[in-house]
Amino acid sequence: MLLIAAPLLSPPSRGLSSTATAPCHFHELSEPEISSDPLPEISKKKKKKKAALPQVDPLFQLGTQFRDTLDEVTRKYEGSVRRVLGVGGMGAVVEIESADGSRHTVKVSRYSVRDEVDLANALEEKHPGGFFPFPRVRNFDPDTNSYEMTFLGIPNRKGTEAASVTMREVFAKQIGMTGAEKTILKRQIKSAVRRIHSQGYVHRDLSPNNILFHVDPDFGLRAYIADFGISALEKRYGTHAGTPGYTSPNQYRGGPAEFADDDYALERLFFEIDRLPVEPN
Repeated sequence: MLLIAAPLLSPPSRGLSSTATAPCHFHELSEPEISSDPLPEISKKKKKKKAALPQVDPLFQLGTQFRDTLDEVTRKYEGSVRRVLGVGGMGAVVEIESADGSRHTVKVSRYSVRDEVDLANALEEKHPGGFFPFPRVRNFDPDTNSYEMTFLGIPNRKGTEAASVTMREVFAKQIGMTGAEKTILKRQIKSAVRRIHSQGYVHRDLSPNNILFHVDPDFGLRAYIADFGISALEKRYGTHAGTPGYTSPNQYRGGPAEFADDDYALERLFFEIDRLPVEPN
């Protein structure tokens, strides 16, 4: 029991000094009741774990028939698909690893690839020698609309493979170059496009994804042009497709293929090359 002293005030009596203390009275206070029940636990908010995103098959959009065709191509190489290098509405480029460990870059299309194969062969047949800035076509199969490309990882004199990167990655990472390197690359790309035009074809899809740079320790930077999938002869109507931002107004309108369509894309590409950081070395 708790006892608290509280003074009882009263008027001072005669004969007492003003310093006399007042009598104290004690008031009883009851002790607070303490519950024997355990204290409730403070609930902590549990962080919800983010559900893992389901893995989407990159080839799903191409349908089951394309899958069957790809399986047939894979069996021809006696191997399996190691990775998907690129997917578009018309097909895909995959890397197939054979049982002996060799790897093959193969394009499989939903449509005929005869025109792009003919263009690639014509460019190779009339190649004067030296650096070849296009894919070499091998093992063309018209039944499966597939062929193997051998322009990546070209060995140099030391027997090693040159590293490659797309222009898209160069732009995204803002990889710096010297002023001389920029001039050389633009000259290489323009020269390769003119060689395509000399065969009467328009590339029609000159975009950062289809320009590859190889860094060769012996020969320096080399530019390659890939993917002739929607190329067409001049003045002919081709597939109404292209990469937004690099497609000419004529292509958007569905007009016939013109060399100016490629020139439009080149100007955009060269503008972005010029905007890259300038490295002193």
